[in-house]
Amino acid sequence: MQQPINNNKRQTVVEWFAEQIESGKIEIVYSDKIHSIKCIPEIIQQAKEMEKQQQADVMRWVACSEKLPNVEDNGRKVLIYRIMNDNQASLTISIHETSMVKHCNVDETWWMELPKPPCL
Repeated sequence: MQQPINNNKRQTVVEWFAEQIESGKIEIVYSDKIHSIKCIPEIIQQAKEMEKQQQADVMRWVACSEKLPNVEDNGRKVLIYRIMNDNQASLTISIHETSMVKHCNVDETWWMELPKPPCL
């Protein structure tokens, strides 16, 4: 079996497996005698959806140079971390209007969604 090529892109096992099947590098043979193999595409799809949901549930810093937040996906406000000079150190971490993050220095700014409010 081929090893995944490291092209500086982090790839999960599910993504790699799906990529191999979609590109034809791994062939799936369908047979009535091997019923479980028929489920592989559905299993991959379910695993992708579960993985996407798990990633959405994990809070992590996102570099603005990688992706800017948007109101539709990330809400009206986000938490940002910026590299600041000593006189502005109190502004290093702040809650910012999502639509304004695009005006920050993208090479010195990271953001994450605010957590959902507690269930009361």
